[in-house]
Amino acid sequence: MPFHMMKYMQKEMFFTDISAKTKEEAVSYLAHQISDQKDVYQELIESDCAGSAELDHMVGLLSVKIKTGKTRLLVGILNKPILWNERRVQIILLPVIGEMQNTEIQNFYEELSALVLNPEYIKRIIRTKSFEEISSIFEAIASIQG
Repeated sequence: MPFHMMKYMQKEMFFTDISAKTKEEAVSYLAHQISDQKDVYQELIESDCAGSAELDHMVGLLSVKIKTGKTRLLVGILNKPILWNERRVQIILLPVIGEMQNTEIQNFYEELSALVLNPEYIKRIIRTKSFEEISSIFEAIASIQG
C-alpha cells in the first residue's frame, strides 16, 4: 500500500519542543492550535476517555472531527516524555478529520497504523526538529511502502 501521509501534513500543524507536564496541558496546547473553541479540547479529552490514547513506542493518538476543511495530521513532539494514563508519551499524533470520503479515511488510518507500529519511524520522528526533517522521513517511508 502506498504511503501518502505527507498529503495530510502542513507546516503549521507540526510542533516540537512542547513543554507539558501533564496530558491535560499537552491536549490543551494542541487543541488551541486547532481552534480557540472549548469544544475541541473537550472532544479530545473524551476521545482519550473513550479508548486509551496511549500506544506503544511513546505515542499518543487522539482525533477530532471538524465541520469544515480537509483532513490534516497534527504532530506534537514533547520535549520530555510524560505519563499519559499508564504509559509514557512523547509524540502525539492527532488526526483532524475534515471532509473526507470513506475509502480515503480508511487509507489514512491504515497508513497511520503502519507508522505507529514501527518503533524505528517513531524514534526518528521524536528526534525531528523541523518540518523538513519529518517530510524526508515520510518520503523515505513512502519509497519503502510504495
